[in-house]
Amino acid sequence: MLPKHWRGAGQRVVELVPAAGGTSVAVVYEGDTLALPAGSPEAALALEAVRDKDSTSSVLWGLSSVSRDDVAGAASTDLRHLPALYGLAGAADVQAPPATLSLGPDAAAPPAYLWARLVALTEPLARKVRQGYVEREERLPAMRGRIVAEDIPRALAERRTHLLCRFDDLTPGTTLQRVVVTALDVCTRPADGVTALLGQVLGRIPQRAVQVRRLLRDIPSLPPAEAVRLGRGLRPGRLDAAWRPVLEVALQVLSGQHAGPVNDTDDRVDVREVVVRSEKLWENLLDRAMRQRWPGVRVLRSELGQLGEHAKVPAPWAGARSRSREEDKSYPDFLVLNNDVVWCGDAKYKRLGVWGPEGDYSVAPDRADLYQLFAYSHLARGLAPRRPVTRCALLYPAERGGPAGLLRTLHREPDRLELDVLTLPWPEPGDAQRPIAAYLSRLAAALPSLTTP
Repeated sequence: MLPKHWRGAGQRVVELVPAAGGTSVAVVYEGDTLALPAGSPEAALALEAVRDKDSTSSVLWGLSSVSRDDVAGAASTDLRHLPALYGLAGAADVQAPPATLSLGPDAAAPPAYLWARLVALTEPLARKVRQGYVEREERLPAMRGRIVAEDIPRALAERRTHLLCRFDDLTPGTTLQRVVVTALDVCTRPADGVTALLGQVLGRIPQRAVQVRRLLRDIPSLPPAEAVRLGRGLRPGRLDAAWRPVLEVALQVLSGQHAGPVNDTDDRVDVREVVVRSEKLWENLLDRAMRQRWPGVRVLRSELGQLGEHAKVPAPWAGARSRSREEDKSYPDFLVLNNDVVWCGDAKYKRLGVWGPEGDYSVAPDRADLYQLFAYSHLARGLAPRRPVTRCALLYPAERGGPAGLLRTLHREPDRLELDVLTLPWPEPGDAQRPIAAYLSRLAAALPSLTTP
């Protein structure tokens, strides 16, 4: 499930296409509706989860009702944005409970999946290597093997006595295994931050590739292009039967192919689920941008327990008991203290604006959000010196193609306290492929100045 701000359109109906004999994969954005084919195993599982109200599965699915409708022209989503979500996970809370799936080819998925498959297949075979003969070419003063005929006229023209010879050289490992270690070398050097992060999530793939490569350190690698050429011409015999699937995956790695999660083979790779809480990601990004926008100013974040001795947000009614501990911890996301300024900000990961039929954009903050800031503005206090809130802000992610910045300022009577309604840049998928500093600079520049009303 991907962030709704990457969808770029209204909520959609996405049809799940069952995979024959494998794991069905659906990629949707937050707020989309997933349509399951009637009579499919996936639909039966969903119905069972809904009927079993006491089961934790119904909570996991989050289903409340099921309807039987015809779905015409259902939307589909490929995996292009999935690596970007992994890239942004570095700035969010990432949970990784273990799960087991096997992996197979999928041209749209990140390369680290395929790397995980190569490492998993090679690990049990790394201590079973054997010596073999590798064909080599070298200019020698005495003939060895056979002379390359095309080199004779060149040697005469250049007046040299060393001739190019082609011979079989006994070396640790076979040609097949040299192709494999060349692919392992690729896995030890992630080309970008997204691949590196995904490799960690899938089970420390780069580090494991280094460990396997050390076991095969006596086997020399090849130039990647030569490894592909030689590997495609190999026909593994009986002694190399165990290496056949490894060779296939190694050639895919060297050819820059990708793989995604399926479950239709006997080879199994340990995969980890990644949960990125979008609202926490938004808070984390805002936190970092605020410290960049307002250097030297005290930025307090209630989520991290930073209020303490610097600020206080008491309960609205003394002696009142809440139904849960979460209600007792109801604080604004941010309090910023700068001399006489006490800036109170709350991050809202939701869609703020509404697009009209003529392409117009209207702002409609939720009444609940407004009441929440009204309460915080009365309760929050800076403690050094003791000072009430001087300005408030609601911080929403900007819509794709919509306006960003200060959209409107609301006033409270009679003290004229002001509440800014801001839409700020949400990271695009491409931002995850580059250092996050560039995006944070854009986000920081969109924040307002700290001024009193």
